[in-house]
Amino acid sequence: MRPPVSIGVSQAEIDARCALAAETAGLANRRPPVRIFADPPFLCRLSGVPPAEFIRNPAAMLRAQVSGWKAILEGIDCDNTGPVIGPDFGSAITASTYGCDLVEREDDFPAYSTWFASDEDLSRLESIDPRTNGLRSVELDFREQYRAMADEFSIRYEGGDVLTPAREARLGTGSEGPFSIACMIAGFDNVSLWCYDNPALVKKLVGIITAKEIERIRYAFSRMGEPATEANMADDYSPFVAAEMYEEFILPYQKQLMDAFGRKTYFHSCIPDRRLLPRWRDELNICHLNGPKPQHGLASLKSDLTPVAEAIGGRASIEIDIDGPNVMIASEEELRQAALDFLEVFGSHRGVALCATLSGGHDPDDLAKMNVLKKTSNRSAPYAASCSPDP
Repeated sequence: MRPPVSIGVSQAEIDARCALAAETAGLANRRPPVRIFADPPFLCRLSGVPPAEFIRNPAAMLRAQVSGWKAILEGIDCDNTGPVIGPDFGSAITASTYGCDLVEREDDFPAYSTWFASDEDLSRLESIDPRTNGLRSVELDFREQYRAMADEFSIRYEGGDVLTPAREARLGTGSEGPFSIACMIAGFDNVSLWCYDNPALVKKLVGIITAKEIERIRYAFSRMGEPATEANMADDYSPFVAAEMYEEFILPYQKQLMDAFGRKTYFHSCIPDRRLLPRWRDELNICHLNGPKPQHGLASLKSDLTPVAEAIGGRASIEIDIDGPNVMIASEEELRQAALDFLEVFGSHRGVALCATLSGGHDPDDLAKMNVLKKTSNRSAPYAASCSPDP
């Protein structure tokens, strides 16, 4: 058996981060946590595991996650509570679930092509088993292999016990969102035109996907032996459609999906659309919003994200994201200013975290500049002083 991977962060520090995470989820934190996201291509660069091997080999995927997150946790002062361990195929898993052919690329993650073109394709869509089609069956197998390899990929924080996070590997219980999946398999341009030319087709298409997503998520929870009482949902297409289209072709199906899981909604959207934020808040009953990011570079953080603070602040926990392209090109001073702008916008609200994404193009040797985010956050007393006692 391999010795545990030693991670140069104390167990006491990890325990403190876990406490801060719980406080933030409960809108009771006195400091905004700083969290790092890392996508699979970046973990591959950081660990030296080729993307094609990452996708095909569960041991390679697990090795990349353990070694990659070790480097991140040791190299960046952040509030992450540990490595993110579990089967991860990116958006390719959703595309393959719903019939898209994957195109393997040796030095990158799989691409996929659309296939749904007309009413004649509805029968094929209806025949798909979302529980096991495409990469879903691979995900099920990888999880079992993760659990079997858990002792071989154990970890230990300084002063802590040996831990086996791979034994707790989870299946995907999140949804890209019914309308978004429709766009993945048919193309956004086509679906948008059909909303005007063939609205009945769009409603059939999105309705079938909604039912299948509910079936798939319930199955994933059942395989993990857990009650299906919550789900995650993403929506990165709604900001590009007219408000009337959203009300007719997107919102009803989002509500149907969330209603199936008790309406405890963990919601993701990269785009802080001021038209939709109140709808998401009131109609979807979100308890957590992940992913809003500045849309026009870091200089636009205050103007782009003020609507998020106004609509969601104090009502749900929020993770604001400095996305990969902005992180790659930003200097340390620009990141410091982004953290200060974040504190200015969200300083009167608890339950908000500042996050940054490391994407495939990021230089693995350029992690140190990320430390300025937590350094700035920790020194910003106005945040604690300005938080209202009862958000």
